[in-house]
Amino acid sequence: LPRRDTREQAHALIGAFGSVEGVLAASEQELTKVRGIGRRTAAWLRALGEMVEAYADLDAMDRPRINNMRRTDAFLSQFFQNADYPEVWQFSLNAGGRLLGGQRISDCAAWGEEEYLRDALSAALSSRAHSVLIGQYSSIPGDHFDHYDREHTIGYAKTLAAADIQLLDHVIIRPDGAHSMYAAGELDQVRLWVENNSLREGYLLAEPEFDGDIYD
Repeated sequence: LPRRDTREQAHALIGAFGSVEGVLAASEQELTKVRGIGRRTAAWLRALGEMVEAYADLDAMDRPRINNMRRTDAFLSQFFQNADYPEVWQFSLNAGGRLLGGQRISDCAAWGEEEYLRDALSAALSSRAHSVLIGQYSSIPGDHFDHYDREHTIGYAKTLAAADIQLLDHVIIRPDGAHSMYAAGELDQVRLWVENNSLREGYLLAEPEFDGDIYD
């Protein structure tokens, strides 16, 4: 429903089906019985529900493995290949570096504000993340990290560490390539905040046999 306030329909759907999960599991016929929900909206919600169900059924080996720098570069370069404006995403990983899920933190460069990071932390906790990776797209070439990115990355890493979640890296994808805060030494102190993290310890190790396939 473009350019419309959909709160009324959202509340009506939750009221009818009890939860977001219930809404996404409902049939098109059931959805159209809710006031304000037409056939197109019902079809979109059902398609979204099917997508969520299919993703939940994936085996761990079907998910991308992002456990080192080369794989991170390949994953984020592919993820942001069609991006044309600044945006920042968080990707939750299990202990082996397999992708559990991703959520956009912000669609602007000012990603570190409290309301954004509160939602990001909630997403990391709900996905039972072992580690998280921050991926950022910037259309401005360069290999530097500004004060804003450094300050808020370190601050968010401290918050995650309090929940026993490791910030693996913050990588900025620019027109001239991928730039890792961890590889640049900007996150050295983060290594000390969560103990016994084998994923972190192997993150910068070379993987000569890696052929670009992050789904192996």
